[in-house]
Amino acid sequence: MSKLRRYLAPASFVVLLCVLYGRGLVEHMKKAADPYFFNDDARIQIFPFFRYSNPESFANDYLGDYALSLLPTGYRALYWLGAHTVDAFTLSKILPYPMMLFTVVLITLVAFRIGRYPAAFVAACLVLGSNLYIERITGALPRSFGYPIAAAALFALVYGRWRWLAVTTVVGAAFYPTLGLFSGLLLTLWMIVAPDEDRADAKGLPLKRRFVVLGATAALSAVLLIPPSLGSAEFGPRITGRDFETYPEAGPGGLASAEDRPPFSATLPSISSFMERAVVGSGGKWWPWLGEKMRGLEMIVVDTFLLIGFFGAFVLGRRRDDVRRLALYPIAGIIGHLFARGFAPYLYGPNRFVLYTIPPLFAVVCGIGLGGFVERFLPAATARTKHAATVALALLFLVMIAGHGHTSAGLSFGLGDAQQKLARAVSALPEDALVAGWPDDPLSNVPLVSRRRALITGEMHIAFHVAYLEEMRRRMHALIDAYFARSVGPLIRLRDDFGVTHLIVNKGHLGLRPPGYAPPYGAWINEAVAKDKGRPYYITTHLGALSVYTDPTFAILDLSRLPSGP
Repeated sequence: MSKLRRYLAPASFVVLLCVLYGRGLVEHMKKAADPYFFNDDARIQIFPFFRYSNPESFANDYLGDYALSLLPTGYRALYWLGAHTVDAFTLSKILPYPMMLFTVVLITLVAFRIGRYPAAFVAACLVLGSNLYIERITGALPRSFGYPIAAAALFALVYGRWRWLAVTTVVGAAFYPTLGLFSGLLLTLWMIVAPDEDRADAKGLPLKRRFVVLGATAALSAVLLIPPSLGSAEFGPRITGRDFETYPEAGPGGLASAEDRPPFSATLPSISSFMERAVVGSGGKWWPWLGEKMRGLEMIVVDTFLLIGFFGAFVLGRRRDDVRRLALYPIAGIIGHLFARGFAPYLYGPNRFVLYTIPPLFAVVCGIGLGGFVERFLPAATARTKHAATVALALLFLVMIAGHGHTSAGLSFGLGDAQQKLARAVSALPEDALVAGWPDDPLSNVPLVSRRRALITGEMHIAFHVAYLEEMRRRMHALIDAYFARSVGPLIRLRDDFGVTHLIVNKGHLGLRPPGYAPPYGAWINEAVAKDKGRPYYITTHLGALSVYTDPTFAILDLSRLPSGP
């Protein structure tokens, strides 16, 4: 009977979470299993591994070479292995769910250590109900390792295991260097700044040994960072804010979002968004009627929840070293954010230090703080009364804002019927085909979905390195000239000088209003459209003779059918 009691509580805990969130996760899995639904960034970071399973289709793939050079060492090794076993795209669909489980379990265990079941339940509900975690983990991209690594760092910190945090730092460097740096900063604060009585299993370590630990961890991490640093250097120096005048596509109104380029003006608005998304549940609400009544009031509940949480955590921290160590977590995130801003663009994405630290911290603090709050205001109550009051507070907040979880978060791109037909037609092209077309979604899908090389895609038009961007300019200029050509010459140059075998045409682009694009390409488009104006586009007049596929929107042209010369 004692054994039954021992396992009854955790079993009931797991069953309740499965009832609340199991259906949403199953629906998410079903949608992810569809090959035509995926995370849009998979079109950057998954297709480079097809060269190992489809070498004929991805030989001499410049876009893939560049994408591969940017990927972390451990991530490349994992997908190299996956590409030789289950296929990289399949692996990217499977991995997110064990990664999500890992994140939930560790954050729940952190909250459980401090606040037992009420805190653990709140933390688990916030993680499973938020669309933030599953959105970032879906796709099994390098960034997908952010929350698992952040959760592992939080676990090591609260449980007082510096060796685990050192391992987490090295793993972070191998899979997502932003979180590797964060974990390293956290380890440094623990070893150098925290009082000796709060260092847990590092308590009493001589200063010299602590520096040896930090040095060894930093050295191992640095070794793992060498391959991507050397690989990406082949594509020229990094583009910085000083280069925006020369390369306007890297600056405001260009190819990068405001949160990922100086002066990082979107940081503060993104913090507010992360706060809400970290605490307010997505999907169907636990109590739909109340959820409708609470519409627009969620941030008031969030702010109250966090205020009580941090107050309660402060109360607990007066007597618990594991809670006091939690204070190092946001400090490491702030330092990482400031480093990334100061050394931009070399420590990519300052807002990532906010995105991957605030939500796990909030999940734990919202859970454990309720117990501390009750302890402060009901100091003379019995343990049973305190427990009941904590449970009541937890349910009060959760019933107002908790949801059952998003069923498609992170599956940010789906192909409609027309694009599915186009993708199948492209996949039927010869394996050595090099496909060109307007660099929007249909072209971005070509390497990932159709498994054919592309001349340039919107997703791979990345303004990080000078030599790569110069090559994208050269390709884009040739594409614009060919797309809006009034004679056959530019199309022949696209075929003969760039090796393009097939051109995808969106027929709507050749009407009265040509498509726009980031600067400086808009001016090039206008120039090409104005040239020999009055004559029809060559593609329009020869569509029937050149097409190997056509539908109401798209056509695929076989450039081998062009004449041998102008």
